[in-house]
Amino acid sequence: MGTQFTVLAVDDDRSFLASLGRIFHRESVEIVLCEDGYKALETLRCRRIDLALIDWQMPGLCGFELLNRIKAGYSRMPVVMLTGHGKVPEAVRALKCGADDFIEKPFPPSRLVELVRDYVARYEPLSDVYEQNDKSLDFPDLIGSSPAMMHLKEMIGKVGRTNVNVLLYGETGSGKEVVARALHFISSRKDCAFVPVDCATLSENIIESELFGHKQGAFTGASEHRKGLFVEANGGTLFLDEIGEFDLRLQAKLLRVLQERQVRPIGSNKAISVDIRLIAASNKNLQQESALGSFRPDLFHRLSNIVLEVPPLRDRKEDIPALIKHILNKVSSSNIRISDEVLLLFEKYSWPGNIRELQNILIGSVALCSGGVVKKHDIPDWVRSNVELENGVVEHSDPLLSHERIALESTLEQTGGNRRQAAKILNISEATLYRKLKKAGIGKSK
Repeated sequence: MGTQFTVLAVDDDRSFLASLGRIFHRESVEIVLCEDGYKALETLRCRRIDLALIDWQMPGLCGFELLNRIKAGYSRMPVVMLTGHGKVPEAVRALKCGADDFIEKPFPPSRLVELVRDYVARYEPLSDVYEQNDKSLDFPDLIGSSPAMMHLKEMIGKVGRTNVNVLLYGETGSGKEVVARALHFISSRKDCAFVPVDCATLSENIIESELFGHKQGAFTGASEHRKGLFVEANGGTLFLDEIGEFDLRLQAKLLRVLQERQVRPIGSNKAISVDIRLIAASNKNLQQESALGSFRPDLFHRLSNIVLEVPPLRDRKEDIPALIKHILNKVSSSNIRISDEVLLLFEKYSWPGNIRELQNILIGSVALCSGGVVKKHDIPDWVRSNVELENGVVEHSDPLLSHERIALESTLEQTGGNRRQAAKILNISEATLYRKLKKAGIGKSK
């Protein structure tokens, strides 16, 4: 057998995994063992795997879900399902969902060895395809193994090697620029410039000059020649974020540049040829905008050779732990960790600001935390309040508030719900009692 062949075995039975290690001890095959599906996905993101052996029944991420995610992100990697004896429906379902083969437990070691050897014999033709399809998964900031992200990674792997224009849709802060960089990273243009432009931040009176350049003296304040971002990106990739902010006049100029592959700096009579790949992004539906007359239909069609959706964070919350780890490694040199109560809070939060909001919250929380652990009181109050409102409950993490709630409920029970009497017993005004009841989330009493 070839020495480069690596098999990933995923099973929650430790004794079975240990037996696999013994089975292949004398074979020239490297076995990577994982006890659950989520660890398997992280392994796939970090290293090359040539064949996966997956148990059908596992807690957490079951074999069926893991199979779907692997086929979404690593479509050409063979997967063999390990099914229970006599479980014909499981085997049929696995094959329908993309499994390349199945083997029933228990099985003689020799049968599994022969099966793996068969895949090793077909290893070479699969090698190049794996490199091409999944190169994008090595991009360091493309974090996540949720179904939505695995699908996006697969699309990046397919689209990145082409030279077509790409339109990215996604909410603000969802990571559209990271996707654009990944597309550039795996393209033939990777050794040339990647030039990002936030169109929403450029004022109307300078945006033309920024994009197309200008000659010295072309207008008041043009004290020197400027080549412009199109020329700066020549040979590489130009990323126009929030392109929906362009007015119709500028859209017409952009369309002409894309058609002619030439730019004419302001004040110049000479056009400059440019060779760029354009990736545009928007948080608006540009097809709808074109129907409303605020975006040129011909420019939309020119931009949207391929359309990719960047999922919001609320649709891939299972990626939050990996994102937290990645962000903390970037923003802190210390060994900071997140408490379980904060992680639970983050999983309940809706993240309207997406990954950018998560990063900003973590930066602030790391600055406030003590003992190397981010706790709930280090998180902004409005995050906790939002979770309480969205989930229809009021949390009482503050012990004083918890005791106060007990006192309020006990007194109301004692007075039969009479708030006036309860206020007298507590020695507070009725108005104060009403405020405390509202703050504690205690409903109307009789």
